[in-house]
Amino acid sequence: MVKISIPIDILIVSIKMASILSPLDPYFKAVNSPRDERLHLILAAFHTHATLTDPDGNTYYGRDEIKNFYSSARSSVFTTGFKATPDPDSAQNTRPNEIRVDITLSNDVGQIVVRDWFEMKDGLIVTMRITKLAQ
Repeated sequence: MVKISIPIDILIVSIKMASILSPLDPYFKAVNSPRDERLHLILAAFHTHATLTDPDGNTYYGRDEIKNFYSSARSSVFTTGFKATPDPDSAQNTRPNEIRVDITLSNDVGQIVVRDWFEMKDGLIVTMRITKLAQ
C-alpha cells in the first residue's frame, strides 16, 4: 500500500471549494448530461420564477424564457462535444446564498471561460448571471 501525504492546508481548501460548489451539483450534472435529457434537467435546476442574464445583458424571466435561451444559438449547451467544467479554485460565496465560479465551456470548435454568479434558494437557482472573461 502506498501512502500519500497531503498538506492539511491544501486538504482544507479542497474541501471548502467542493462544499461551495455542492449546491450547484444538479446544474453541472444537467448541463453535462446526455443531450436528450439535458434541457429537462437544466430547467429542473432553476426555480419556477428564476432569472438568467446572458453575457450580452439580455435577461430571461421564468423557466419558459430560460428554456428559450438554452435552446437558442446564444447558448452553446447543445453544440457538438459540449462540456462545462467549473474551476473549484475560483469558487466563492460572494454573499449569502450566492456562488461565483469560473467555468470552462468547451465543444468540438474550442473553448471559452465564463464567470457565473448563481443565487440559490431551497436548492434551486433563482438568479444566474453569465459574463465572459477575457480570453
